[in-house]
Amino acid sequence: VQVAGALGPSATGEFRILSAMAAADQQPDEAMEIEEVPFSSLLDNFQDQMKELLLNKEEGEIKEAILKLFRNFLAQEIPDRIRAIELCRSLVESLTPAFQHDFVRLLAPPLLAVFRREDNPDVIEEMAALFDTMFTILIQFVEYRTAARIIAHLKKRQRELEEVKDSQAQLLAKRLKRKLEPSTAKLLLEDLKSGDPLRLRNAAQLLGSLGQGAVPFLMEIIKQEDDYRARKIAAMLLKKQGPEVTERLKELLVLEVTPEERSRILDVIDTLTSDLKKEVEYALGDEDPQVRQAAFRLVERLNNNQIVALLLDLANTQTGNLAVSAIKCLGKLKPPSVDERLIHLLTSTKEDELCIVCCRALGQIASPIAIEPLTRVLAPQRFFLFRKKRNPDVRAAAAYALGRISHPDVHGILAHFVDDKDPRVQEIAKSVVSPDESAEDEKRTTLIPDQGPQ
Repeated sequence: VQVAGALGPSATGEFRILSAMAAADQQPDEAMEIEEVPFSSLLDNFQDQMKELLLNKEEGEIKEAILKLFRNFLAQEIPDRIRAIELCRSLVESLTPAFQHDFVRLLAPPLLAVFRREDNPDVIEEMAALFDTMFTILIQFVEYRTAARIIAHLKKRQRELEEVKDSQAQLLAKRLKRKLEPSTAKLLLEDLKSGDPLRLRNAAQLLGSLGQGAVPFLMEIIKQEDDYRARKIAAMLLKKQGPEVTERLKELLVLEVTPEERSRILDVIDTLTSDLKKEVEYALGDEDPQVRQAAFRLVERLNNNQIVALLLDLANTQTGNLAVSAIKCLGKLKPPSVDERLIHLLTSTKEDELCIVCCRALGQIASPIAIEPLTRVLAPQRFFLFRKKRNPDVRAAAAYALGRISHPDVHGILAHFVDDKDPRVQEIAKSVVSPDESAEDEKRTTLIPDQGPQ
């Protein structure tokens, strides 16, 4: 028992199998009198015997027959060992799905036990091919624990062979990194999307055990699936595969993938890393509004000094969608002293769109220091005959922002605009000065909605 514990939980079953095999060779004298069946005879009769036992559902006898086959397996000649594995594989392929599952489930423990000690390259290769087939069948019948044990043993054997510079290590490594079969991937995806906690947990645990072999599948989930939970779990599993995987996911954001795929990646990429300055900048300037919305949500989740500095730099460029999106993000995040930067931008820019988003952002922040500059934007410009007339949308945005600021001065300022020519300004002023008389109490917040990056 101590030896089994030292080997770890996944090895305990195989230790018992090995113990049973050894005990069968150390019976009292009367057992020794029984004539040992030649290994070649076992092989000749194995498939027919298994089919009959499976048909009769004789699980105990099936176990006994499999144990007998592998009891002295490592002592047999290499051609016979190869033939034994080939017979098991062809038997699996010839059975109907239900019988495949029954046989593979019982075959796994003794086969794993001898695999741990097999050292011939050709036999190892045959075993690995059989394990591939078994893995697919076990997934189909939701035998995730046994499937995960197979992967764990393959990984451990690969590491052992790699340490002694055995060429078989590369073969096993290649098999472990091979993409999942489409049918297997589909079953695992259904479990991830099922909403059933047990199915979801089992699928995630198995995918985690696959390591690099699951990476292409997990990448596709993030790119293609609308189900957020499935994408989030995929991102969590990818995070454990190292920084190279993170960089590959970053690259997808700037490659020729669809806007939908870029949006889905942006929704979960911060699960892997928060170092996304370049990717955020690229996404905020994307021509597709769906991608900009996803970038906006990402910025809100990150909300760190690096991102705030980036947004301020983009806002100061005063050009295009980047500046507009950056200002809207700053209004949402409300970092310290950002109101002063926005006021400077409002008073210095000549672009109406930037003025509007600056007013909206100042309204979200609702700092009293914005009252005076917003009032100047709203006030009539009768004394500045040669100045371009203020855009009505900019004035309405300034009125909206003033109405959001809770300060005694705002009431007196907006009182001058209850009869303004612009009905939007008029309504906002009335809702602040005489809220009980306002026909639509919420209208001042819906006249100029904050829609996020466009």
